[in-house]
Amino acid sequence: MGGNRCFPLSLESITPAVRKSSVTEDSWIWHRRLGHLNFASMKKMQQKEIVCGLPVLTEVKDVCAGCASGKHHREKFDKK
Repeated sequence: MGGNRCFPLSLESITPAVRKSSVTEDSWIWHRRLGHLNFASMKKMQQKEIVCGLPVLTEVKDVCAGCASGKHHREKFDKK
Protein backbone atom coordinates (compact mmCIF):
# COMPACT_ATOMS: atom_id res chain seq x y z
CA MET A 1 0.00 0.00 0.00
CA GLY A 2 1.31 3.44 -0.86
CA GLY A 3 1.45 6.50 1.37
CA ASN A 4 -1.94 7.69 0.11
CA ARG A 5 -3.61 4.38 1.15
CA CYS A 6 -3.79 3.14 -2.44
CA PHE A 7 -2.46 -0.12 -3.77
CA PRO A 8 0.04 0.01 -6.66
CA LEU A 9 -1.34 -1.44 -9.86
CA SER A 10 0.72 -2.85 -12.70
CA LEU A 11 -1.09 -2.84 -16.06
CA GLU A 12 1.25 -4.99 -18.08
CA SER A 13 -0.06 -6.45 -21.31
CA ILE A 14 -0.76 -10.17 -21.18
CA THR A 15 -1.73 -12.63 -23.86
CA PRO A 16 -5.52 -12.91 -23.85
CA ALA A 17 -7.01 -16.34 -23.29
CA VAL A 18 -10.46 -17.34 -24.43
CA ARG A 19 -12.45 -20.27 -23.14
CA LYS A 20 -15.05 -21.85 -25.35
CA SER A 21 -17.78 -24.25 -24.41
CA SER A 22 -18.59 -26.67 -27.16
CA VAL A 23 -22.09 -27.94 -27.66
CA THR A 24 -22.54 -29.68 -30.96
CA GLU A 25 -26.31 -29.50 -31.20
CA ASP A 26 -28.25 -26.25 -31.66
CA SER A 27 -31.13 -27.61 -29.58
CA TRP A 28 -28.99 -27.67 -26.41
CA ILE A 29 -27.63 -24.18 -27.07
CA TRP A 30 -31.12 -22.74 -27.44
CA HIS A 31 -32.37 -24.74 -24.44
CA ARG A 32 -29.81 -22.93 -22.28
CA ARG A 33 -30.29 -19.53 -23.96
CA LEU A 34 -34.03 -19.63 -23.32
CA GLY A 35 -33.62 -20.36 -19.60
CA HIS A 36 -33.85 -24.16 -19.85
CA LEU A 37 -37.17 -24.06 -21.69
CA ASN A 38 -38.55 -27.50 -22.54
CA PHE A 39 -37.98 -28.83 -26.05
CA ALA A 40 -41.67 -29.12 -26.95
CA SER A 41 -42.17 -25.40 -26.27
CA MET A 42 -39.07 -24.53 -28.28
CA LYS A 43 -40.41 -26.60 -31.18
CA LYS A 44 -43.73 -24.73 -30.96
CA MET A 45 -41.89 -21.39 -30.95
CA GLN A 46 -40.06 -22.49 -34.08
CA GLN A 47 -43.25 -23.60 -35.86
CA LYS A 48 -45.08 -20.34 -35.07
CA GLU A 49 -41.94 -18.28 -35.86
CA ILE A 50 -42.05 -16.47 -32.51
CA VAL A 51 -38.25 -16.07 -32.25
CA CYS A 52 -36.32 -14.54 -35.15
CA GLY A 53 -33.30 -16.59 -36.23
CA LEU A 54 -34.28 -19.76 -34.38
CA PRO A 55 -32.79 -22.69 -36.37
CA VAL A 56 -34.51 -26.00 -37.00
CA LEU A 57 -34.48 -27.73 -33.62
CA THR A 58 -34.74 -31.41 -32.85
CA GLU A 59 -36.60 -32.61 -29.79
CA VAL A 60 -34.17 -34.22 -27.34
CA LYS A 61 -35.27 -36.82 -24.80
CA ASP A 62 -32.26 -36.34 -22.48
CA VAL A 63 -32.41 -34.08 -19.43
CA CYS A 64 -29.64 -31.56 -18.73
CA ALA A 65 -27.98 -31.49 -15.30
CA GLY A 66 -29.40 -28.03 -14.48
CA CYS A 67 -32.98 -29.12 -15.16
CA ALA A 68 -32.53 -32.38 -13.22
CA SER A 69 -31.13 -30.67 -10.12
CA GLY A 70 -33.93 -28.08 -10.22
CA LYS A 71 -36.55 -30.84 -10.03
CA HIS A 72 -35.04 -32.79 -7.13
CA HIS A 73 -37.25 -33.41 -4.14
CA ARG A 74 -36.45 -31.24 -1.14
CA GLU A 75 -37.20 -32.02 2.47
CA LYS A 76 -39.59 -29.76 4.37
CA PHE A 77 -38.13 -27.02 6.53
CA ASP A 78 -38.05 -27.64 10.27
CA LYS A 79 -40.79 -25.64 12.03
CA LYS A 80 -38.45 -24.68 14.86
